[in-house]
Amino acid sequence: MPSSSSSSSDGSDSDSDEEEKPNEKRKKAQESDKVSKKAKKAKQEVISSDSDSESDSDSSEEDAKEKKKKKKDKKKKAKEKDKKDKKGKKKKKKKKHSYRFKG
Repeated sequence: MPSSSSSSSDGSDSDSDEEEKPNEKRKKAQESDKVSKKAKKAKQEVISSDSDSESDSDSSEEDAKEKKKKKKDKKKKAKEKDKKDKKGKKKKKKKKHSYRFKG
């Protein structure tokens, strides 16, 4: 009989574990729902603030364009400088022996 009681206690433990797992799943689902709701609210606030300050977004876009342009100019200047440096540092051609070309 003790073996049957131990098996029943094992069965009851597994049953209690199964009951806890759905509860944990529900809690996780509720937490994820709360997080998603907060995210949606934050997006709505951002959208509303963007619609209120369209002129700010335009100026920020212009600033971004200017930064990109400056960056491109810097890259072009660096490339030109590298080309000039390379031109000055050309490898010397090896002198060919004159006897090779004589007949």
